[in-house]
Amino acid sequence: MKKIKQLACILVLILTVSFVTAENVVLESDALKLELHEQTGSFTLYRKTGSKGKLLALNDVSDSSSSTFFAVKMNGVTRPLSRSYDVTVNCKANADGSASLVWEISGTLSVEACFTLMPAVSGTDADTVRVDMVVMNLSEKDVVCSLKAVIDTVLGETGRTHFTTAKGTAVSNEREYTTMVLDKWFSSTNGTDSVAVILAGSNATNPDYVLAANRDLLLSDTWKPVANEGRTFDTFQSPNNSALGIWYENVKLRFFETFRRTFFITTASDDEALPVASLVGPVSETEEYVADEGTVEAAAQIVDAVVEAAVYQNLSEDINTSAVDYAYIQSLLDRIAELDASGNPDAEEISRLNTEIDALLLELTR
Repeated sequence: MKKIKQLACILVLILTVSFVTAENVVLESDALKLELHEQTGSFTLYRKTGSKGKLLALNDVSDSSSSTFFAVKMNGVTRPLSRSYDVTVNCKANADGSASLVWEISGTLSVEACFTLMPAVSGTDADTVRVDMVVMNLSEKDVVCSLKAVIDTVLGETGRTHFTTAKGTAVSNEREYTTMVLDKWFSSTNGTDSVAVILAGSNATNPDYVLAANRDLLLSDTWKPVANEGRTFDTFQSPNNSALGIWYENVKLRFFETFRRTFFITTASDDEALPVASLVGPVSETEEYVADEGTVEAAAQIVDAVVEAAVYQNLSEDINTSAVDYAYIQSLLDRIAELDASGNPDAEEISRLNTEIDALLLELTR
């Protein structure tokens, strides 16, 4: 009996310590409540609705939102970022008002997701979350890292169209994307309240791959599930249950080197329009921005040169200049010039920016 009591005390102590160390961090504004879950290494985002500020979950809240998660692949080995996979997880509130989830894999890799509540429109309440992901190599050996985020959205599951992109594309079944340069975001709504995950434009980092699919497919142990475009969002266990998988692939890091990737989640309630245009600029299906002529002159000249070369080389008979966002190209060129002038340019970021420019210009010859 004495041994049983001792074992019971030890068990209670273990459970108590686990409860104390697995702390959540909460950020709030008049419009949003964000919870970071240390145990699962995940987060839950709520929109406050109505006059009483009733909380509406924007991602699945079951099991501490464990179906919204992050993962890394390091030198070909996949590791979900949660304590269930022997990853050290900590939540922290930062001095600047943001909060972070910090993961560490046995002294070899550190990953931090910094969440910042911000207004989409200056002078208004914080209705948007900026998520900055930073991966650092802690080992003395070079590593090749990839980063994955899965966001288990819920609002669009009340209707047939689960997501809509900036191009106005309705996503009602499985679909994959190798760039978000033109589609930019996925929005979903329950008819009254809305959320959008912004993946390109402004300061968002264009991902290497995105898959809108059934949640169970994205929760599988496979790093990148095989897509089957047109497949429904249904499985036996999770009918009409969609989620977004976002991949940033194959970055080589030396000792203590880092790479950063950024996306935004913006919200609206009570039939308000999503403030996506305030974050990435006004976008139409033809990707035309309202911009000052001087702002886009340099980018337009580059595009004209590409058009001339394409015509000369007979690369395409149909050149659609209306599909190109001159102002956005100019912003990418400005960023490259800024990096070049810094004296210590980030070659990886410059390469990514050039790749994004190439993708934009490629639209001319399609």
